[in-house]
Amino acid sequence: MLAVLLKKSDNPVILIDEFDSPIIDAVSTGDKELAVLMKRTFNDFYSTIKKYSADIRFLFITGCTNLAGDPLIGSVNYIYDITRDPRYDGMFGYTQKELEDNFSYFIDDYLSRDNMPYRTREELLSAIRDYYGGYRFSHRSEVMVYNPVAIGMLFSSRNYSFKSYWSYTGNPKMALKLARDANLLITPFEDIGLAVLTVNSFRFRDILDSPTKGTVICLLYYAGYLTISDGDTRILHFTYPNAEVRKTFGLDLLGMYADSYNNLAFDTIDFASAAVDGDVNGMVNEIGKGLDQTACQLFAIPETKNPYHIFTSAFVTAAGFLVTAEDSGPQGRADIVFKAGKYIYILELKTDESETIALDQIEDKGYFRKYKEKAQREHLYIIGIGISLDSEKRSIGSYSHNVPVGSEKR
Repeated sequence: MLAVLLKKSDNPVILIDEFDSPIIDAVSTGDKELAVLMKRTFNDFYSTIKKYSADIRFLFITGCTNLAGDPLIGSVNYIYDITRDPRYDGMFGYTQKELEDNFSYFIDDYLSRDNMPYRTREELLSAIRDYYGGYRFSHRSEVMVYNPVAIGMLFSSRNYSFKSYWSYTGNPKMALKLARDANLLITPFEDIGLAVLTVNSFRFRDILDSPTKGTVICLLYYAGYLTISDGDTRILHFTYPNAEVRKTFGLDLLGMYADSYNNLAFDTIDFASAAVDGDVNGMVNEIGKGLDQTACQLFAIPETKNPYHIFTSAFVTAAGFLVTAEDSGPQGRADIVFKAGKYIYILELKTDESETIALDQIEDKGYFRKYKEKAQREHLYIIGIGISLDSEKRSIGSYSHNVPVGSEKR
């Protein structure tokens, strides 16, 4: 094939997208022998390319695993990994300027319509950024980009529906399986630190062997489930890039522990609606329903110190909200904090203790003070919710809530 190509074109460019997709599919079905066989086949393929390297302008490969230095593809020792090179920080998505310049027609069309949820240009751009932006390829650059597929689908629909288009573009089956096997449900995905050395040394063989927590995090990063939030020469910090990924992957991961994925999905949808409306009764009811579906499998997770906290944090994340777990304050840590609509929620969970104790702790330790200025500036309510959990029944026993003094909307 290459010989024929070289006869027709001088110095051709070769592009190979998702080179490892067949390998990942094999791993996701548990056929590791087939995966290794495919890897060796690729080795032969790239050995052939190398023979013609003097006649090829350049070779560009994308994938979820690192080719450079992988012993299973020893022939590819001439490849340079540009994943985190700041010179290419805006290469794999739309920058803010590109979004506004190239999609101005659709932005204006959206704003010209009646009864749309976002009424100003600033509100709309902020929503698009929160839902589809946030991808950062280098800790040495502040440039963040948008998922180009999601942006294209958002505007091409012409009804401008904010959906999770990200899930349509790939198969997260293997990533979810590995994440469950590594017990990543107990990991706070909003801030994961990993040594740069671990990220740089990630290879395909790490997936074939017994995957560690670090291995799975690397895969999630290279596959686009996580992005760089901060870092230096020693440590990189990762987080969900945006609400679209947070909601979709969070629900898929939690759903692996549920009796019914569909029922859990509906529970998170109803929870999100209740949270935006300030309906605490509805919120707690949906948390209880979700817990009933997942409790048995959650309690079976090794090293799980507090499955109720883990579930509630994962459930709120799966509903699409940015969760701060164990939120530090001057007098202690609030269990769960998140914002929904015009409300900031502070949740305190107590096992086999009264909901009054939980609610009193929110007030006595002043958890709300950290958000008082934000609430007044943005005209928000802060609602504290104390929840008592019954360890024998593995369910919510009772709850109480209030609006702490000094945080009322102005």
